[in-house]
Amino acid sequence: MAKLRFYRQERYDGGVRTGFGIDDKSALHEFRAGSADSDPALLWYVDIELEGKSLPQDTEEGRMWVLEHSEPILDSLRSVAERLEIGLDDTTDWPYQVKISNLPRGVRGEIRISAVRRLAEGELAERLTELAADWKTTIKRLAPMAHV
Repeated sequence: MAKLRFYRQERYDGGVRTGFGIDDKSALHEFRAGSADSDPALLWYVDIELEGKSLPQDTEEGRMWVLEHSEPILDSLRSVAERLEIGLDDTTDWPYQVKISNLPRGVRGEIRISAVRRLAEGELAERLTELAADWKTTIKRLAPMAHV
């Protein structure tokens, strides 16, 4: 069964790493550096994982599949952002997990989100809303990873 995975991570220094992979192997990525004082510790992250027999195993086909089936993913991201507008109860287990609804038959999806407690009220929700608004551009902008 193939897996497609998208992730975005924001660091303490403001750097943002975004990536896409197939079957637990990173294939596409982008890194936008933060401040000059490097601090790679994460403030928050979101992982979007899709799994199904019908999913492509080629990177570019996977990118196209995600673009063609964006609506259920974006609906779920927006819904999570609305629910996290104020935050989460301290007793909630992290990462916060939400199933993605309305995917094609035979495909399952889940969004996992985690953040440090010191984010300002609404900050995580704002970042998720921004990601949803810029989703297609973000996916198209990801570049192949250089193999060393």
